[in-house]
Order: sequence, then structure tokens, then C-alpha cells
Amino acid sequence: MAAEKITTTKFVKGGDLLKILDAGKKSDVIVYVAGIDNSIEDESLDRGSTGWTCADLDIIEQLSEYGKPMIIVQMDGGQLDETPFKNSPNINAILWAGYPGQSGGTAIFDIITGKVAPAGRLPITQYSAEYVSQVPMTEITLRPSDRSPGRTYKWYTGEPVYPFAYGLHYTSFHASMSSKSNASTANSLNRKDGPSFNIAELMKSCDSSSSPRTFIEDCPFTTVNVDIKNTGGTASDYVTLLFLGGKFGPKPYPNKSLVAYKRAHNITAGATISVALNLTLGSLSRVDENGNMVLYPGDYSLMVDIESKLTINFSLRGGQAILDKWPQPKNVDKTDPPNWIELKYFAAGYGSEGVIKGNLAS
Repeated sequence: MAAEKITTTKFVKGGDLLKILDAGKKSDVIVYVAGIDNSIEDESLDRGSTGWTCADLDIIEQLSEYGKPMIIVQMDGGQLDETPFKNSPNINAILWAGYPGQSGGTAIFDIITGKVAPAGRLPITQYSAEYVSQVPMTEITLRPSDRSPGRTYKWYTGEPVYPFAYGLHYTSFHASMSSKSNASTANSLNRKDGPSFNIAELMKSCDSSSSPRTFIEDCPFTTVNVDIKNTGGTASDYVTLLFLGGKFGPKPYPNKSLVAYKRAHNITAGATISVALNLTLGSLSRVDENGNMVLYPGDYSLMVDIESKLTINFSLRGGQAILDKWPQPKNVDKTDPPNWIELKYFAAGYGSEGVIKGNLAS
């Protein structure tokens, strides 16, 4: 749908069903813009459902039955379950717009008409509407348990409606390892037998670096160079995502973690661009139950994009190493406020297990 072929755009404000249906019947293409705003989702407002309203679903169903190309533009900053539209044969596209700002209308129109090729990624894991009944809202842990299927793309064990970082393009891309790497660590990642690295040697190499760093977790591990080829017919940006997964550290293991990303701009049809993704020792770490950042021995996998266009396997061996220690409270007596927090921090004991003693009035 090229912009120069659009002769008339008719806008109908929500609320008048007959006008909406009449406009849809007379149109060649239907764009339905809806969702939620800060009158519904806000820090002080809790929602009991993540489904679309019955009114919206009813209008969308009636409009979709006209047999016209139909696009849903979803406006929100949180969760709405798009399952009904994903499963509908009459909905041609779903555009998640979030809260796009004052130029949002122009941006949305440019995407729909093809003036600009989309390359965005979904910044959330989109759960089905039943998720709110699967997880008590008082259960704030991320990891799955008998009380929860887990939270976020790292720990969720269910099937999301759309996964974190999902996003379609007007073209297609292929990823492959680049031969541009010169660093020994990066070169060894190309080995088919799965390279192995000694944790103690990695730590020693960081300590003896010619450019010492304040934080050891910032020490370079490698740069993964990936060639991204546009195999379609439309010039487009591409956001290269590098995820880390594997079996290292205590169970349960995270599904994967986003450890690096970079946006390649305007890759023309048939062209290839090399993208450098930098990894540090901190990129490979996990956080233990005490909050320490730990480098564990085990098997690791680097995966490009959510559908793994490219996978690189390697392992770390030797003993685990703490990259950063989280300060721990000492000799905390729960009958009184923790001795590492000043008494005046609390107001009438609210939010503390301790018993506030004395007069807090100034």
C-alpha cells in the first residue's frame, strides 16, 4: 500500500459504532487504533485483566467481516493479549505502537504505507490473558515454582503470545559468523569442536590487562562479529540480538539472557553488513542467592536473534569466580531495625519488620 496511492483518509473517533462500521464499509483498507492509556494503566491503578475490552473485540470482529485488508494498531505501555487477532484470518497485521509521542501518527503512517521499513522489537513478553490467574500478584519472584510459571523471557515456562524481542520486517535476513575477528578468543569461537576457556586464566588475563578496569566484570571476553545479509528485496534496518543460554550455575537455568545488541542501518537488498557484538566477563555471569555476580563453569551457547539464526557453543572450566560481591548485612536483629539503616529512615515502623523505638518527631 504505497502512500502515493492513498487519496482519502477518513478518521472516525471511537464511541459511535454506526459511524465506525459505515466508515469501514466504505474504505479500501481499515486501520483500527485502540488499546489503553494512563486512565487505565498507571502506577496507582491496578488492572484485573490483560485482555482487550469486549467492546473493542466486538467492533474489530464486525469490521474484519467486511473482507477488507485490516490492521490493528495497539497503543499501550503494558500488556494486552493479542491472541484473538493473531488467530484471526481476517486481520492482516498488528502494529504495536506503545506510547509513540507527538510524531507517533506520522511514524505509524510511514510504517503502514511502506515509506519506512519496520525494524522494531517487542520490549516485553506478551502473556496470554489467563496469565493473571496463574500468578498471584503477591508472588514477585521471577523463577518458576509451584505457584508461578515464571516471569519475563528469562524464566517464563509457558508459551507467550509473542516473545520478547519479536518483530517482523518487510524483507528477510540471514546471519553468519564473520571472518573479521582478529582476537584469539573470538577466533576460537569459530572452532567446530566447541572451544573451552579456563576461568582462572580469564580472571588472570583481566588482572594483567594493560588497561586495568575499575570493575572486573567489565573485562573483555570477546567480540562476536556477525555478517547480516539482506536476502529480500527491501532496504531495512536490522537489530542484531545476541542471547546467552546454557547449563551453568545452580538450577533452574534461565531460558536465555540478552547480552548484546546493535542496530545495523539501511541494509539494501542483497547487501551484507558486519556487526560487532562485544561481550565482557559480566556478560557470562549469573547472580547467586546473595546477590553476588558469579562466573560459573559449564556449557554456554550464544544465539543470534530469538529464532537462533546462528548458534555458537563453548564452555568454561575450572572453579567458579566471583566478579562482584554484593554487600551483606551483618548481625541483623529482626526485633529491631537493621543496624545498617538509620532509625529515622522509617516512618512509624511502616515497611519494616523491626519495632521502632523512641520518638521520631524532630
